[in-house]
Amino acid sequence: MEIIPKIIYLSTRILHVREGGKYALVPEDITALTPYYGEKITEFLVLEPPSAGSIRSLPTHESVPLVRSFSPKQLNESRIVYIHDGSEKLSDHFVIVAKVGSEESAPAQIDVSVTGVDDESPSYDGPREILVWEGGATILGRDHLASSDVDSAPDKIRYSLIPPGPACGYLALASRPKNQLSSFTQSQIYSSDVIFHHSMNVSCHLLFSLTDGQSRPVQHSVDIKSQRLRVVLQRNNVLHVFPMMQQSVTVQHLLSSTNDRSYRRSVLYSITRPPRLGRLLLETEDGTTIPVSNFTQAHLNESLIIYEHSESFNDLSVRDSFEFKVTSEGAEPVLRQQFAIEISVTTMSSGGFEKYLGLKPVQVEEGGAVKITKEALNVGSLLSFINNHRGTQYHLPFNLKVQITLLPRHGFLTVERTQIDVSSVLTREFIERGSVVYHHDHSDTLLDFIGFSIYLEKGHKTDSLLYNGSITVNILPVNDQPFRLLTLSPLLEVVQGQSSLITNKILHTEDPDTPPEELVYDIVTAPQFGRLVFTENMAMSILQFTQEDIDKKRVAYVNDGTLNLTQFYFKVSDGKFDAQLRAFNIVVKELTLNLVNKSDIILRQGSTMSLITNKTLGGITNGQRKYIFFNITREPNFGKIFLRDSPILTFGQANIDKNEVFYLQTNLTASMDALEIIPWLREITLPPVVYHVRVLPLVSVNSVDVTIGERVQLSLDNIDSSELAAVSKSNPTYRIIRKPKFGRIRKTIPEKRMKRQVKDKEVTVFTHEDVRNGFIFYIPKKAEAAHVLKDSFEFQLSARNVQPAIGNIEFVISPLKLNQSASTAYDSGNYINGPFQSSELDYLLLGGVGVGVLLLFITVIAIIRCRAGTKEEKKKGNCDPDSKVQKPLVPLQYDSLSRNANKVRRSTLAESAYGTYQRSPAQIAREEFREESLSDDDTNVLPPLPPPRIDPPASPYPVRSMSRSMTGSLTRSSWQDSPSLPAVKVIPLRSPPQYFGDNTNTRYPYGMADDEMSEDWNGSILGSDDSRFTVRNTNPLLRKNQYWV
Repeated sequence: MEIIPKIIYLSTRILHVREGGKYALVPEDITALTPYYGEKITEFLVLEPPSAGSIRSLPTHESVPLVRSFSPKQLNESRIVYIHDGSEKLSDHFVIVAKVGSEESAPAQIDVSVTGVDDESPSYDGPREILVWEGGATILGRDHLASSDVDSAPDKIRYSLIPPGPACGYLALASRPKNQLSSFTQSQIYSSDVIFHHSMNVSCHLLFSLTDGQSRPVQHSVDIKSQRLRVVLQRNNVLHVFPMMQQSVTVQHLLSSTNDRSYRRSVLYSITRPPRLGRLLLETEDGTTIPVSNFTQAHLNESLIIYEHSESFNDLSVRDSFEFKVTSEGAEPVLRQQFAIEISVTTMSSGGFEKYLGLKPVQVEEGGAVKITKEALNVGSLLSFINNHRGTQYHLPFNLKVQITLLPRHGFLTVERTQIDVSSVLTREFIERGSVVYHHDHSDTLLDFIGFSIYLEKGHKTDSLLYNGSITVNILPVNDQPFRLLTLSPLLEVVQGQSSLITNKILHTEDPDTPPEELVYDIVTAPQFGRLVFTENMAMSILQFTQEDIDKKRVAYVNDGTLNLTQFYFKVSDGKFDAQLRAFNIVVKELTLNLVNKSDIILRQGSTMSLITNKTLGGITNGQRKYIFFNITREPNFGKIFLRDSPILTFGQANIDKNEVFYLQTNLTASMDALEIIPWLREITLPPVVYHVRVLPLVSVNSVDVTIGERVQLSLDNIDSSELAAVSKSNPTYRIIRKPKFGRIRKTIPEKRMKRQVKDKEVTVFTHEDVRNGFIFYIPKKAEAAHVLKDSFEFQLSARNVQPAIGNIEFVISPLKLNQSASTAYDSGNYINGPFQSSELDYLLLGGVGVGVLLLFITVIAIIRCRAGTKEEKKKGNCDPDSKVQKPLVPLQYDSLSRNANKVRRSTLAESAYGTYQRSPAQIAREEFREESLSDDDTNVLPPLPPPRIDPPASPYPVRSMSRSMTGSLTRSSWQDSPSLPAVKVIPLRSPPQYFGDNTNTRYPYGMADDEMSEDWNGSILGSDDSRFTVRNTNPLLRKNQYWV
């Protein structure tokens, strides 16, 4: 029977490829560990691409996209290829998963071993000038000679000197300083194995060639300059020694160095005259000492040099010294230096006086008394030493006095049963007779001190202070006071199923004469629910603990999950007085869990990973936070949740607090994602919560200030995706998914064929380059607003190889100023290079085009009439286009349809003549008034027009063809009443505006918008519904700006 594991595991092997080479994957590189799944794998997904290469499918070239997934068939046919990018990185890896139906395998890492190719030449990175020490040896380091090669190790980079070598010295190995060196490696430089010996000239040149063994040698030159090496004695201080004692000579006494800051040179002290009253010793590694006549600065730095006083002298102090010189290789020595040594009993050096005074601590029982004897303060031994070395000039022996400087805090002193105070003097006789007594005050203390000073009496001269010290008094406690339980009704609050420490604020017993470790608590009755434990072993219950355990926070109560009130009984004792029995109550609080932080997971556009922090997802509880967990009940559609390096479905609040959980987007086609989680803590489970993942666009957006009637250009100051363009190496695209409410987004581009033409249209898609070039405008609608309006549009920002993102930009629309009319506002836009730079030429062009179109229309109508005439009329020769028409033309009824046709003709004529034209609000109002004046109820009709006889001029504009049904119905008799004949209206020329200021379509000189144009063409005069055309019986009334032609 075959056991099928629940998790699919993959086995991979290392891929071997040369630097910059390719490797075609074979089935043996990726196999399923369980044969059951081997033939059921449907697809392999690349979870993590390689960092030093790429995965592509055959044929492999740059146009082939990177492989994000591949099939087992492609693997079997060796069509999946790993391509190294040619970098010097010699290892790489990528991570894949296999899909079996809807299940995925555990991630498997495929390692790539890259064999390097030595195809780069070494480069010299060091300085062009080397400083060496005159007449000495200089160790050459990486600060002197440095070369690098991206594909060669330092031991392969070789320097070869060009004969005859440097003229001011030679190079050698540090191990063989006398043998000249002709070649060496960069590795030897790094190891400080190469030295330069300076010999004669001050400066010279070092010529060498550099190669890695594969490349052609390249010659380099470095200047060598020398400088004088000097030794400086920085410190020479007096050494103080107590008679017949040893004292270390340290760096605080002697310090010398050289001016070579780059290398710590050895500095040698040579003794030219030894000390008279002692000797110099060197402490060895085993702790013994040996006499020395010279030593180094390194010995002084480690305090290994000792001066030992060995010769007696007949005075309280004496001076000793020794002479020395300081040398360093290649430097001039510092000669005839003297080191002073002061030997005196007044020297406050450590260990001098203690050797003679003893200063042994005294012990006394609590409340008792003890004598201060010579074991505690041996003044006589110190006095004998001083008198033996007082010198011949002192005829009388010296005397010492002891002065009390600090009284004991927990007792008092008596001399011959008389209590003394501070500054009292104790003589040697009082101490040796045992007349000085310390009395303890019976307090519960364990330690006390007596401070004193020793003075040398010099008769009529001022006494000399020899020593300041103290005598330690150890007090043996006596258990003569009962303990006291400070917390009479101890109470502990614990959360259900949790543990809580028992601190000294909850349970505290105090005893002034018993230490905490001897105050013992014994459990008489254990708690019914839960148990008492030590924190270091919470699996084992305890029945005894001390106050010291409580003070150190070692005692805890662990609840077993019940909510019932419980208690335990204990007794406490100090081992002498009767124990006290008390009850310890425990209140159990219900465990709570709340979700306090719930915000969207934000992905920066261009990035596929977002860290989930406790500000995004955070739970709080009255229990232990580390036991809060989250189950993913619905995974994100376009990504995965990872814990460190593995995808997971369950994670804890502790993982979030440690920044170990993150969202990884695997599908870059989506700008939003969502996942559903369930927070839980032990038995508490919260309802499912949906978390949204949102991609933040990589764009800088600032609000735009707009005034009604102004045309505002969007620039990079308002909306800038330059960073996204640099990341994606493409031109980001904005797609409007929610249009602005109070305006429109239009794109204006100058035509390339005609420099004076401008192409303008409303858009829902534009690019970063459009914004950068100033092609995108926001045009607010014409409205009367008394207050500031806010508008915005929502866009989807997309670029190559990054996920799309949703963003929006806001517009703050301000109303017109009180002293600014609508016409003025709309005429205050920016000038653009358009059709209105030469007004006279434009007028002529407009007039010529208008007359040409009029003649063209009349000629077409004449031809149609001739072809539709009777045969008799043809025989009479009436088919000649130049023939005269006898019947006058009856004007057409000027209904709404003909007005639309006139509007289209006017727009066509104006557009062909002027290109792009913007109307002011005042002009718009005048034209609307004219349209309203020509309503259907108007009884005025145009006077009859005669039929045309002139030939139409050649027009560059195509003539819109008429249907056969219409042309066939036009006879000579139909000139009077045919509704199909167009009414011609010539617009008088007037000075066009020179700039844009409103939100109308800039392609039409009369300000017609796109929606108006579409409505006009839907109502074309060439429609088939002839019932709409009726003949007026009266002529229309001409206005001021109209005339007959």
